[in-house]
Amino acid sequence: MQSIRVKTSTVVEGALTLGVRQRELNRIISEALMELGDFHAENWTETHFIPSASAKYGYAPRKGEGARPGTKLFARVAGPEEKRVGEIRPLVYSGELQRLARAYRLRTKATSNEIRLDIIRPRAQKANWRPSKARQINMRKELTSVSPHEESVARAFFTRVLHQKLLAVQEKLEIQRSLGGGI
Repeated sequence: MQSIRVKTSTVVEGALTLGVRQRELNRIISEALMELGDFHAENWTETHFIPSASAKYGYAPRKGEGARPGTKLFARVAGPEEKRVGEIRPLVYSGELQRLARAYRLRTKATSNEIRLDIIRPRAQKANWRPSKARQINMRKELTSVSPHEESVARAFFTRVLHQKLLAVQEKLEIQRSLGGGI
């Protein structure tokens, strides 16, 4: 499960001064979190499986990584994978985990104390497999890691979506007030 926590105290305080009730605000935040979850899963799931992901997400080194062609290690470990796939990709041996990680489910929590988005990948049990305890490779952690760039883009995306939703609610409240005041 991948959790993304976003702090939005200034936006939330501004919404409460507009006259939005806490329950309505929590619903709006949950909707914005769902959009963020879809955006994250659709745009960044595949980046965990590209060759440059090891450096981007800080994956543990793999056996044969950095081996030069012509060495025994390259011939035994890195060479066959490069021949089979064309490149060495992290988290990929057969491609099954990459295929199964595309399925996801979102769970949100929005209260006055906590705002949380959980991206659950129910079919990606293959990430729980630990190839060797000696090498300390945690594929689940590597699959669910978020880079600093992704985090900043996610914050900006969430803030933008939440702001749009709050503007729509503000317009709706102004229309209701104008109709209520004119009757």
